[in-house]
Amino acid sequence: MARPRIYDTADQLEIEVEKYFDSTPQTEITISGLALHLGFESRQSLYDYEKNSEFSYIIKRARLRVELAYEWRLNSNSCTGAIFALKNMGWKDKMEQDIKHSGGLTMIWQDAEYGSDYNKENEGLKQEPGSLSIEEVQGDSEPGVNPVW
Repeated sequence: MARPRIYDTADQLEIEVEKYFDSTPQTEITISGLALHLGFESRQSLYDYEKNSEFSYIIKRARLRVELAYEWRLNSNSCTGAIFALKNMGWKDKMEQDIKHSGGLTMIWQDAEYGSDYNKENEGLKQEPGSLSIEEVQGDSEPGVNPVW
């Protein structure tokens, strides 16, 4: 048997959400704190309310305000907890690049023993530009010669 809803209207929920943010110091705002203040037994209950179109906007906005509180904590001396929380909210601390290449491929080879450079322009390569991996090049390279990327 499902538990009865705590909030019957979006207005009731919005009032309680505002009370939480008004009464809680910015450094203590959390998703769990919000869920407890709203009377839920878990964060999942909060997420379940978000699935209901009547409450969705209010919960999404409240979650964004919690995320903002964590962002503000990034400027503090001990921001490790904020970083952890933001990663769990979908943030990433790595840079991703999508590099596209078209046209020919010029490889510069360096002699490992003497360091002299020479060019091999697409010599013996039958692959599409951008599909050549460093492992493939090393497997086909001359002894003592390493590719420079």
